[in-house]
Parts: sequence; structure tokens; C-alpha cells
Amino acid sequence: MRFDEAMSRTRPNRPARTLLTGAGSMCLVLAFVGAFVPLMPSTPFVLLAAWCFARSSPVLYRRLRQHHLFGSALRDWQGGRGLSRNAKIAAVVSITLTFAFSIVFVIEQPLLKLALGLLAVGLIAFLVTRPTSR
Repeated sequence: MRFDEAMSRTRPNRPARTLLTGAGSMCLVLAFVGAFVPLMPSTPFVLLAAWCFARSSPVLYRRLRQHHLFGSALRDWQGGRGLSRNAKIAAVVSITLTFAFSIVFVIEQPLLKLALGLLAVGLIAFLVTRPTSR
């Protein structure tokens, strides 16, 4: 079963679709910014936008899959081909920098620092173990 077929089976009610469309649109804006700003990955935001659109708007989901900038990364991920090497590097670097900044300068509680560090390691491990597309 294809990803988009599975998502079309679970369409939420109208208010939830509106919220999901808004969240997907916001993620898409962040993905667009990430495409041009160094150290800000766009791929995770594209994947999240696709998830939101698949549940809320088949038209927006289809347009995102066909987009010239984001479509190939989305199709690769959904087809089981993973992330590009550059997307992985950018994601790992940005996760490392943002989590390290939060742990060192923002969070004061030791247990919260530890939890945030473990979350960062888990995210990085997840990304590194995914297939790498060409």
C-alpha cells in the first residue's frame, strides 16, 4: 500500500483538517527558509508538511510531491530510499548545534539537560541509520 493511499483512509473532521493544513503550510514555509539558510535543514519540515497535507488536503499533498524543490526528497523518503547525504549532514549539524546551545545556555535543570541530550542522540541515530539516497 502506498503512503498516500494509507493517509487518505484516515481523514479527520473539518476543524482538524483546517489545523493540519495550517500546520503543514507553516512547515512548508520553514522548509523553504531552510533551503536557503545554512544549518537549517528543510527535509524534516517537508516530511512534516507532507504528513499534515496527506491527512488534510489531497490537492496540497499532490502539489508538494510534484514540487521542483522539495518533491524529490519527499518521494525518496516515501519510496524507502531515505535522505540525501547533504540533508543528513545538515540535519545532524543543526540538531547538534541547537540542542547543544539549549543544553549549555538555556536549560538549568540537570535532568532536563540529560533528557535533551538523549533526545538529540536518538534523533541523530535515527537519521544516520536511514538509507542514503543519491
